Amino acid sequence: MKMRTNESTHTFQSRASLALKRWSFRCWGNKMKTLPAILAVLMLVGCGAAKESSPRLVPPVNRFPVPVVTGEPSVVITNPLDGITSPIMAVWQDSPGYFADTNYPYLRMAVWADGRVVFARDPNVWNHDLLLGRLPEKALTGLKQDIHQTGIFDLKGHCYLVPDAAVDCVMLSFGGSRQMLYWDEVEHVAHGINSNPMPHHLTFKRAWWEVNRLALSVLPDQARKLDVRFRTPPKEWYLKSMIQSE
Repeated sequence: MKMRTNESTHTFQSRASLALKRWSFRCWGNKMKTLPAILAVLMLVGCGAAKESSPRLVPPVNRFPVPVVTGEPSVVITNPLDGITSPIMAVWQDSPGYFADTNYPYLRMAVWADGRVVFARDPNVWNHDLLLGRLPEKALTGLKQDIHQTGIFDLKGHCYLVPDAAVDCVMLSFGGSRQMLYWDEVEHVAHGINSNPMPHHLTFKRAWWEVNRLALSVLPDQARKLDVRFRTPPKEWYLKSMIQSE
């Protein structure tokens, strides 16, 4: 009686093991059949992403808060982009790099000495959806003081570009100080100065992101849509040449 029980148990285990193996092979076979299809879809998605020209997003790790606009200004504000006066601060994308894009350049923000400011509705997207407003004098004064404290005017290098990558620009000119930075805002360990960063490279990136954050934090909540696109800036905006720094 005891032997029969052991035999029955062994038979049950053998059948269960065989069923499990058959089920495993069936699942693996289905996966192998569907794997080429999955890979094909991924390749198509990847190709589509590569061809997409705009909008392109800022890396998620450094995404900026979207400005909250609650209404339009009660007074008329003329478009400073139509004038000949250069801003005291500007951030823009001069070139998107290796993309089939003919709509560049794009503006993230530009601030003039009288407080007029043109800024992107969403600073995380390079496009031409721009707003026009004015900074209060107190906010403008505080912004300039805060920017000075970032050390951005004392950076060792000003240009860190990669072939075929984007060319993003930060221009600052106020209080007797001037600075012009070139980068692509890519934060990838195998890209550009991220691959083997020196201390001054890290200082450069911190200053870049901090200046962007400071300017975006004081944008007015009263602004109107600007029905013009950002064109190539005049040569006066380019305070330094694109000569690669060490």
